[in-house]
Amino acid sequence: MEKFTVTEMIKIKELEQVIQRMQNPSNLNQHIYKWSENGKGVISYSDGDGIPLIIKIWGIKQKKEQFKSQIRLSNGFREWRMQKYLLRFGIQTPTPFEFKRIRINRNQKYEIMIVEDLGETTLGLDYLKKLYSMNDFVSAEKFEQSVLECTEKILNLCVIDIDHQLNNFIVDKYHKLYRTDFECAQKYLWIRQEYRDYAKMLARLISSHVYAVQPEVHHSVHFSDLLYSRLRIKPEIRRKINSIVYHNLSEQKKIMCVDTQLSLPE
Repeated sequence: MEKFTVTEMIKIKELEQVIQRMQNPSNLNQHIYKWSENGKGVISYSDGDGIPLIIKIWGIKQKKEQFKSQIRLSNGFREWRMQKYLLRFGIQTPTPFEFKRIRINRNQKYEIMIVEDLGETTLGLDYLKKLYSMNDFVSAEKFEQSVLECTEKILNLCVIDIDHQLNNFIVDKYHKLYRTDFECAQKYLWIRQEYRDYAKMLARLISSHVYAVQPEVHHSVHFSDLLYSRLRIKPEIRRKINSIVYHNLSEQKKIMCVDTQLSLPE
């Protein structure tokens, strides 16, 4: 893979101006995907040659964040390292080009990660919801099988991500599936199903599937059964995962007044 440097790909001064504009909500436009109050943003950018890029930006403000950045435990560096690791072992994810720490106006520090821009994409949850709304069960099953395969591969690499959900999968215009956003992912020496985060990871995935297909939640029951069988989940771990899913649905009822009932396989 060709190695790029930030100075080859973008003009830092120009990026600094973009970051400053992003912090004023009135200046946001279609080229900026999101900018949160904690100083994290994602922008679409083209370099001098018109090459489309995605630049993820993390603001380093508090002393705790500065310390974590110095010892390479910040969210930005963890995502950079994990995305490179998973890509190297065959997980489909946008190519990460470079990670950099920059300073603006002498005081404000940022971490930036430059990755491949896949162009027009659809979030996995919206993609699956659309397929079921169109009664395209063949394509829905193909998508679900790809998600299950990716999940198994990630776990086989001894990685657990408690934010493993359909909205962290994206589908490009060629219907190719990619996994993104690895800030919460952690690498272990080995994995046991008894790990608390193991159950949280799979519960997060199942819950997001329910959000996509409700009220037709029998699809989620079938998806869960396939997941449990593929990963050979022990009965006691199934019950733990199911309990977390039921809790997530009860929270959904409180917040969104959506009462979804289902009984997952044990």
